[in-house]
Amino acid sequence: MMAALRKRTTVWEWLVAMCCCALLIAPFGCQFQDLLNDLDGLIPDGQTGDLNTRSVGFFINSDAASPLLVAGRAPGGGEFFIFGTRDAQGNLAQVTAIDVVSADGASSFLLFENGWPVVAQGPDGSYVRITYAEQTETRVAATVEVRDAGRNRTDTFPVEIDLQRTAEQVARLIENATGQTVDVPKETDATGLLKSDQRSISVARGSLLFLAFVVPVIAVVQFSVVSLGQFLLQALDQSFRNIVTNLFEPLIVIADLVSGSLGRVEFTPLFEVFIEVPVPPRFSG
Repeated sequence: MMAALRKRTTVWEWLVAMCCCALLIAPFGCQFQDLLNDLDGLIPDGQTGDLNTRSVGFFINSDAASPLLVAGRAPGGGEFFIFGTRDAQGNLAQVTAIDVVSADGASSFLLFENGWPVVAQGPDGSYVRITYAEQTETRVAATVEVRDAGRNRTDTFPVEIDLQRTAEQVARLIENATGQTVDVPKETDATGLLKSDQRSISVARGSLLFLAFVVPVIAVVQFSVVSLGQFLLQALDQSFRNIVTNLFEPLIVIADLVSGSLGRVEFTPLFEVFIEVPVPPRFSG
């Protein structure tokens, strides 16, 4: 119980440090259900402006009962789906999984427990699984299990990471080690426009919906780069190089797709944008 509490506390402190503006929600008493009621009637049934199944953007699910909180599509065609839980007011409380499909159709996912990434699985079934042993405000110790599905090989070893590093610093380390660029999402990449034309609702930067959903998602991706990125970098030093290099793909694709989607943030029923949506991914390793 204490270990779980410490995990949750450490992650929360990190997220607050990265996106403290989200605390602005509290003074305004943001009630997601009240907001839904206020928006009721602005989106007629079956209409959300010019959205279609090819639209590019970051889409907040207007179905408050669904575990699928957010989905998005980047200009290159890749898609991401973010699952999680809501608090009593309907705001994003915790991300439990991120499912991504790259532009070429390859599927990968990340799983989270108490805010921490615990599994990253690539398209071929290869994965990294993390078991946490100790967390402080600045340091994390864990055991990392790396699975190479192609060679039917598993390697396990202890690692330690530094939570004081920024996402941009870790992204540069990943680029130096793998040659692959990580496009870390930032709030400044998001739309600053707000319009409501009785057919669509665009979410402005700084609005309550933005603070309740976009800011936490950006923070989760940044935290994943800091934590999972460092776990994979140490695995790269200690394990078989090729497979670990490939396992950076889920993290890199997620960061790139979220960054690429932020030019348009919409509040909408997801069936207006996606022909079908996945169920939450499950790890069977």
